[in-house]
Amino acid sequence: MATETNLQKNFKYYAIIGGVAAVGFVIYSAKKAIKKAREKRAENKDIKEAEAKGYNLSYTLTSYKNLADVLYGAWHNSTSLNIFDPFQEDVAYNVFKKLKNELDFLELQKAFGKRDQPIRFLRYALDKVGLAEWLHIACDEDEIDEINKIMAATGKIKSRV
Repeated sequence: MATETNLQKNFKYYAIIGGVAAVGFVIYSAKKAIKKAREKRAENKDIKEAEAKGYNLSYTLTSYKNLADVLYGAWHNSTSLNIFDPFQEDVAYNVFKKLKNELDFLELQKAFGKRDQPIRFLRYALDKVGLAEWLHIACDEDEIDEINKIMAATGKIKSRV
C-alpha cells in the first residue's frame, strides 16, 4: 500500500506548479502596486510644487475629467475616413488652449490617468498609457509641436508633451 497512484503523483506536480504560479502572481501584483504608488507620489509632488508657485485650478475637478474625455474622444470618436490619421487635431488643440497654468496641465494629466493606447485593433492587448505617451502615439511630430507651442504661449506651463 505504499505505492502512489498516478493521480497522487500528478497532484504533487500540480501543487508545485500552482504554488509557483501563486508566488509569481503575488510578486507581479506587489510590483504593480509599488509602481502605481510611486507614480502617484511623483504626481502629487508636481501638483504641490505648482501650488507653491501660486497657481490655482482654473476649473472644477469634473471639468478636467471632461476635458480628458474630450481629448480621448478626439481619437476614439473620430469620424475621419483616413485610417492612417484618425486623430482630430483641432479638438485636441482646443483642449490645450483652455489650460491657463501648470496646475491645469497637471490636473488634466491626472484626470486622463492611464487609458488604452490609440492603436486600432491592438489597443486592448497593450498596456494602458498616460497622457504624454498617449499623445505621442496618437499624434505626429508636427501636432506635438503645435500642442507644445500652445502650452508655451501661456508662459505659465513648463511641462511639455
